[in-house]
Amino acid sequence: MGERTVGRSDDTLVAELMTGNRGALEELFRRWNGRVYYVCLQALGSEHDAADASQETWVQLWRKAGMYTQGRSFKAWLLKVALNTARNFARTRRRVALVDFSEPVNEPVDARSVEAPSFAGARDFEKLIDRLEPRQKTALYFRFVMDLSYEEIAEATGLTVKHVSVLLCRARTELRRIHGAKS
Repeated sequence: MGERTVGRSDDTLVAELMTGNRGALEELFRRWNGRVYYVCLQALGSEHDAADASQETWVQLWRKAGMYTQGRSFKAWLLKVALNTARNFARTRRRVALVDFSEPVNEPVDARSVEAPSFAGARDFEKLIDRLEPRQKTALYFRFVMDLSYEEIAEATGLTVKHVSVLLCRARTELRRIHGAKS
């Protein structure tokens, strides 16, 4: 075990991780594993595969901690590692990942000015979210559940900030359309 890690910043823990402090990895795991698992679940669609991919994400973090740039968003970097690990997992299992950010979005839109729709129950909202295109669902999750900035979402997905803005705007518009049709 490493030194005491409670109360230290993610940057400090990553720096300690690079020196071989396993306690730092354990603390990062406690802080972030639920979110890593959810990203993998969204990408793979299977709880079993998500558990395997999230475990592999932590192995990758242990191996690649030196690639993290101090001062940048650790959250965005970690979620990018998780998303890439899930994609690689899907490829090795000869499955198609649900999230594909390879196709660019070209409409300039500022989604920051568009409010998120309000819905009565969380379960209803989850059902609506499940009907979205996978890239939109992931962008919404990163923005409203993970509380990532547009810049952090862009970093985690490999998109531009403008593309993130378009995805979120389209997702909100689609949610309103689906919700309106349901009412």
